Amino acid sequence: PDVWMNCWRANATNYLSRGIPVVCDDVRFPNEAALIRQLGGEVWCLTRPGASHEGDHASEGALDEGPFDRHFVNNSTLTNLYRVVGEVLDETLGVHAS
Repeated sequence: PDVWMNCWRANATNYLSRGIPVVCDDVRFPNEAALIRQLGGEVWCLTRPGASHEGDHASEGALDEGPFDRHFVNNSTLTNLYRVVGEVLDETLGVHAS
């Protein structure tokens, strides 16, 4: 059942071992979040007020309760969302604006 996770782990470990940051933009299950944390990562949540899950697949809502390391509420423009997430990402990676 963890075939895709094992593939992702191998690729992520390869990049991380070379100092290249990795982003996984679609985490749906607790075991996926646990793997990210095992590799030293954080799990972030992005929500938009009024948006709901479509469908009743097991993957929809499995992580609704977290836990999350960061939670972003997308209640403004995409430009603002990109700015806020970018600032936190820079902070997380230790990037400093000059």
